[in-house]
Amino acid sequence: MSKKFLRTFLPVFLIFQYTVSAQTIQIDFNILDQQKLETLYLADIDLLQQGLTGTAESIFEIIVNAPPDPTSPGSNYENCRMHIAVKKDADLIVSWQSDPFLIPANPTPYHLSNELLIAGKFLFDENNPDTRIHFNETHMGDELDNLQNDVLSSGKLPIGVYTLEIALNYTFNQISHTQEELFPFIRATNPSYIQLIAPGNTVGSAEPAPVYTEFPVFQFSGNGEAYQVFVFEKRNEFQTLDDIVRSQPNWESEPGPELSLQYPQDGSAIPLQPGKTYFWKVNMLVESSAGQEKIPSEFWQFKVVDPASLGNNQQMLSKQEIMRFLQDLLGDRANAISRSLEDYQLSSINLNGTTISIQELYRLMALYRGHSVTVYDVVYDGNTQ
Repeated sequence: MSKKFLRTFLPVFLIFQYTVSAQTIQIDFNILDQQKLETLYLADIDLLQQGLTGTAESIFEIIVNAPPDPTSPGSNYENCRMHIAVKKDADLIVSWQSDPFLIPANPTPYHLSNELLIAGKFLFDENNPDTRIHFNETHMGDELDNLQNDVLSSGKLPIGVYTLEIALNYTFNQISHTQEELFPFIRATNPSYIQLIAPGNTVGSAEPAPVYTEFPVFQFSGNGEAYQVFVFEKRNEFQTLDDIVRSQPNWESEPGPELSLQYPQDGSAIPLQPGKTYFWKVNMLVESSAGQEKIPSEFWQFKVVDPASLGNNQQMLSKQEIMRFLQDLLGDRANAISRSLEDYQLSSINLNGTTISIQELYRLMALYRGHSVTVYDVVYDGNTQ
């Protein structure tokens, strides 16, 4: 008798369980801009800026799937409340709580962007104001108190790993439900460091540093993902650095991750001329929630010098330049070579058994500077002073 009872009622019980579970809301999350975000501004996710259209960039969307009940057409998900929290390394930064709203059951998922939520413009049904999401309550975590100075000074969330926690409480067919999801959001790196290395010196600090090639290698360091080099010719009409920035550059490199770039030799840039002074700078390109930002370096200056115009000083300056080049390649190991050459003058330069000019030497040095080079041996032969 008991076995017959189980055979009769077990299928009915399973069908009932399937019907209830099928009508639960599903939540998903999507970053709208597939490029890697490096910086996040709090204003772009502050859901209490209700009605402030245009104050945020579209960064993410919340996807809500609220399927209809085949046995109850026209049913709605009622008494809905959405809770959104941003966490940094699992610690609460800030959270928002909505007023109650209504979600009409629909076979098509709803897409809620952060921009529409901040503007207070999202309605699940444009003809029903009860379906509008309005956030009216916020809570700041203890971690935000600790980071308050950083946030207030820059508007950016500090460096760290952030997650987005979304919870939706609702009632469907008089049964209460809670749907909670945790999504990876952003690994904020907030790149801000950019330092020029060579060639030249800071504008206004001294006379422009000499460069003995028309194709110098520009070296710099930074903590970003992409950089762009700009080179400008000094003109008499320049009064300020802003005048330089507004002028037409001799060369503007393509954005890229390289920290060392040589001035083009293929005609794609205005040629540098001996006797003239040039300014250069680097923009570090950062992908933020407000779009791409440009973090500029300071301006440096250099003067292109023709080695053939140096007269009696040509050999001495060339020797010094070679020593600096070896220092770049060998580090402290070049000191011993430098000391052993103190009593020697530069008389000729041989490359693989062929005598080359000083100009050719500078061209080769510019080509190799900033790259990995293996030095197997250094042979010096010349006359003592």
